[in-house]
Amino acid sequence: FDPARDLIPVFQAAIVPQLLLTHPSVAARSVAELIAEAKANPGRSNWASAGSGGVQHLALELFARRAGIEVNHVPYRGGGPATNDLLAGQVKHYFGNADTAIAFVKSGRLRALCHTGKDRLAALPDLPPLSDPLPGFETYEWNGVFVPAGTSRPIVEKLNRLLNETIATPAVAERLKSADLQAQANTPEQFARFFQEQSSRWQAFIREANIRIE
Repeated sequence: FDPARDLIPVFQAAIVPQLLLTHPSVAARSVAELIAEAKANPGRSNWASAGSGGVQHLALELFARRAGIEVNHVPYRGGGPATNDLLAGQVKHYFGNADTAIAFVKSGRLRALCHTGKDRLAALPDLPPLSDPLPGFETYEWNGVFVPAGTSRPIVEKLNRLLNETIATPAVAERLKSADLQAQANTPEQFARFFQEQSSRWQAFIREANIRIE
């Protein structure tokens, strides 16, 4: 199976930054303090991910390389179990989906040090982007609609048109905005370019970092 060969991009539904989350027991109150703490204790900080090879894992590996730190990667079988153990303090750090993590941050059950997008988040306007201490750092989770290769062009265009109409409805637009899910009108060609850029970027990084799924 090759998604670039076997699927046709139809519509990019949403893109969401990640939050660099820590358990409240962690002493660090900023990214700089977190990096300093990790450098003082190489390989001793436990970082969760939703699974080896997933976007949370890749964000962690990119952060570790850019920050020059050694960490202990703890892969879970999904974001739910990873978040549960972070809440319980079994692991101390996690790059989590902003949509699902914001409620825990606002309640004080987790601390967010930064986010991985470009601009300030509507739900957490005081939270800085990770690109402040690490220029150019951006990672996102995203959702899109694909159809099998061979699907006729009229069907692709009709689906794209209807999905664009859906995200423009007031109720859907407000729900996306409240969750800091970035969604905007797009064409199949625009989504295909985004998909190719993301694929090429992460494939190159995986090779560079020699990331393997055991």
